[in-house]
Amino acid sequence: MASREEVARLERFRQGIEEFRRRYRDALPPEELEECVKEAARHNFTLLRAYACAAERLARMERKGQVKEREREEGVKARKAEERETKREEGAARPAPGLRDLLGALKRLEWQGHAALASLALCAAHPLLCLASLPAAALLYAYRKNTVPMWTDGGALVWRGRRYRFHRVERVFRDVVGMGPHEFRNVLLATTHEYNGVYYREGRAWVLIAEGRPVEEARAVLRRFGVVVEPRPEGRAPVELPRERLRRYLHWALLPLAAGAVSPLALPAAALASIVIYLLTARDLGHRPRRLRAISRNASYYSVPDVESVHAVALAAQPLLREALVVWEHDPEHVIRLERRGAWTERLAWWFQSKWRLQRLDVIQVARQRAMNLHERGFFACGLVDGRPAAFTLGRPADAVPAFTLDLAELTPYALLLSPAECGEGSVRLGVDDAGREVCFRPEDLQTPHAFLVGKTGSGKTTLGMLVAAQLARRGVVPVAVDPHGHWARIERWVPGVQLVDARRLAPPLQLRDPGDVDLLLDALRAAGVQVFDAHFTVLLRALDRCGAPLPLAKLPDCLLAARDLASAWAVDAIYGRVLSLARMEAARVDPGRPIVVHTAGSTEPDARMKLILWTAWLVSEAKATCPEPPCGLRWLLFIDEAHALMRDVSHIASVWRELRKFGVEAVLATQSVLDIPQPLIENSGLKAVLAVEPEAVPVIAQRLYIEQSRLQRVAYESLPEERVAVIRVEGRSPVYARLHSPDSLLAR
Repeated sequence: MASREEVARLERFRQGIEEFRRRYRDALPPEELEECVKEAARHNFTLLRAYACAAERLARMERKGQVKEREREEGVKARKAEERETKREEGAARPAPGLRDLLGALKRLEWQGHAALASLALCAAHPLLCLASLPAAALLYAYRKNTVPMWTDGGALVWRGRRYRFHRVERVFRDVVGMGPHEFRNVLLATTHEYNGVYYREGRAWVLIAEGRPVEEARAVLRRFGVVVEPRPEGRAPVELPRERLRRYLHWALLPLAAGAVSPLALPAAALASIVIYLLTARDLGHRPRRLRAISRNASYYSVPDVESVHAVALAAQPLLREALVVWEHDPEHVIRLERRGAWTERLAWWFQSKWRLQRLDVIQVARQRAMNLHERGFFACGLVDGRPAAFTLGRPADAVPAFTLDLAELTPYALLLSPAECGEGSVRLGVDDAGREVCFRPEDLQTPHAFLVGKTGSGKTTLGMLVAAQLARRGVVPVAVDPHGHWARIERWVPGVQLVDARRLAPPLQLRDPGDVDLLLDALRAAGVQVFDAHFTVLLRALDRCGAPLPLAKLPDCLLAARDLASAWAVDAIYGRVLSLARMEAARVDPGRPIVVHTAGSTEPDARMKLILWTAWLVSEAKATCPEPPCGLRWLLFIDEAHALMRDVSHIASVWRELRKFGVEAVLATQSVLDIPQPLIENSGLKAVLAVEPEAVPVIAQRLYIEQSRLQRVAYESLPEERVAVIRVEGRSPVYARLHSPDSLLAR
């Protein structure tokens, strides 16, 4: 039986879901709306998951509609031009403006216009009434400011009398997705106070550091947490914020003086009103926001005290923020003012028995707990945003907005930069992330070599491998695929001259040269189910010594018989049959300088696995033989499909997996199950990609690949048949959710 607290929580969740449905009823299709509701229910009835899901889907819909929106805007501009031409022709016959037009024009006036008209009317009615316009002008200034009190000057941002320089963020190795909630909270507490703001646009970011502050200290702290910032500031500000001119509003300040024409006695009072409007306008001068909207006060963000909610807010803001300029400064008196406000709110709430003030008191109490328990600092912030930040409202400009450390979580480089890698010359492009940026990697930059792909049947592992191989082939890298099904034969569409090899009847030109090659041959025997012991290594090495190196595979059975004695008879007899079947196969004639696809027509029986592993052993042996002085440059891309069936017991190949890189081999493993892959092979793969998987496989994959389960759930629930998606992690960087390119669309560029 559910407890009373559980029943109350479910009731609150039901009410919140109803409000969520009403809010997004017109913005999302009904089926997507219900999918977000189901996702919130799956995550322990967390309402914030529904809002995060809706935010991601709205961002996706917005990206898809950008082209149509541009076409629609062009059509609107053309129609407006035609309308202007028509109105110009019909100017003489146009009727006089009506009352509705007049009210609309009044509504669009600045606060100076409303204050000036009110002062003029009051001064004309009676000189003493003109004094009542002074507090009205002050209220209009407080609630209807024209500009944000910041602007750019000489490559710096000016705010509250201080100048802030833009330092470009070169690279971010971590972000919200790659951290757990508590790790993200610790990073914010350690880094946010080291710099004074951020500017983000089109996948690039700059941090703001006040002039006079030690830049190297801030850079050292940020670098320790994965953010690389350039030491020198930008010579020119990346965003232009021109300051408004006073003469733009001067005519409104002079308007109340017109009351002197009605009554000369009203002129002194009208002059006082004009001076007040002039002084308040001079104080209000800053940047007039147009496309970017100003952040304004919103005390409700104090009610997000738990670390998990802050983490979810930052995740939800990632696809929504298109451009943001936010600057902040430490405010040591913020908590003190909060305590005073809480004391007065508590008194007034009990005096007047006001429910609204009691609710306000709860919000302030939450803020107190955040300051005491989470050790958050107080800040005052100001800025402009193009998008939908979760912590602040967007509306009228404000001089400064009170905030805590975690309230700035969505406006940090960790939350803004999802794809830190820059796709330069020679990069392998894989897809695009939620923000429309390219996801790529450079094989030469990987400290831990190779790649690891996991996904269910039909998820696109082979297509992704061919996409990588086709791009590397343009740089002279030869793709070699060990694919039981032979799907890799399609790569001939983009890479000509593919050699298709049927491993059931064609044996590789393997020659045993050293003990390492003997170990590779034993891996092939293990794949066929042979129990291999040290005695087998001994008899094969004795056969190699008796016949001399290099020893062709066709002569190996005779050499084994020659090395057979009473003590090793059982070891020779245990492997002789398998070795004889390999030696009787027809020797293949392949050119290692051209693409090779080895297959067994879909068979993964023990004998077929043995022959595929034998080809893999030959490729490793050939790479070592043709690179006498390692390290060698990247020459081959070795793709092994169905690795869960082929790489299960290959102990020696697993041990030399990391060394393949120095022989010029970049290896890619593709599998449906991570349980059958040795952990060293996974850990020695710098590139990891998780394609569409079953939901029940998410915990195991998250544990083996060190990726958050919440990130992998997207490929488990959001993958569609018409698109290929993957969570891609490049070395220590944060995993990125990407929509994969198809080889046809990318290679046709």
